[in-house]
Amino acid sequence: MSGDVVIRRVEPDADGLGVVELIHEVFPSGVTTVESWRQHLETIPERARHAAWVAVVDGAVAGYAQASLNWFSESRSAFVGASVREAQRRRGIGRELWSRVETHLQDLAPSRALAMFVETREGAAFARALGFSEIRAETLSCIDPRNVDLSPLDSTGVELVPLRDVPPTDVYEVDVITTGDVPMTDKLDDIRFEEWLETIWRRPTMNLDGSFAALVKLASLRWAAANGVTTVWTSNDETNAPMLAVNRRLGYEPRLRRVEYLRI
Repeated sequence: MSGDVVIRRVEPDADGLGVVELIHEVFPSGVTTVESWRQHLETIPERARHAAWVAVVDGAVAGYAQASLNWFSESRSAFVGASVREAQRRRGIGRELWSRVETHLQDLAPSRALAMFVETREGAAFARALGFSEIRAETLSCIDPRNVDLSPLDSTGVELVPLRDVPPTDVYEVDVITTGDVPMTDKLDDIRFEEWLETIWRRPTMNLDGSFAALVKLASLRWAAANGVTTVWTSNDETNAPMLAVNRRLGYEPRLRRVEYLRI
């Protein structure tokens, strides 16, 4: 295989396109653009002590890794991850990237480390070899919104308002309250408004016209179908039977399994 491997700190301007292409390969249900990825990096608060690296082969991004403290939680756990493009695997790139993560974890001294990724046999084996074990999983389901029966929207008594017409403070309050009921390993108990505003509300891929208050899920699907969207993904904890049942009734089909691995 040609090309030497260079591991270095990420350079957002130079690496954006390559990193986003890698993200699309390893996380096909995600919606990430170069702009949204850069915005994500720029809005991570300093207390997270975030660090990221790329592996470059022949001038192209072959791998990406990152580590930081969970800034939305008081748990002092760390989020970690390392991904390598399929064509560049089995040459030690993942191990080289992980060595940078391990060194940074020693500085962070977290209570535990969490990794989340779309499940593959290779990914799970790599995580277990590093001392991680599966602790939770999500079902990723998708649907073509053009094929959804939207007739119930004609008879609903619920008023639907695009988020563009709702004060962000109101949405923030609802988000903080409801997030506590979402199954997750880390309790998100330190969601600060200004950080939420920068990382969530102002995210370039957050469409305030296609998201609704007093949310009826069909409203978002109707907007998506009318605006040329052909695939909509949703993620639910695989133990959340009621929400998974709602998605099945709407026509969502389970396609992928996203797993969370823990190392204490």
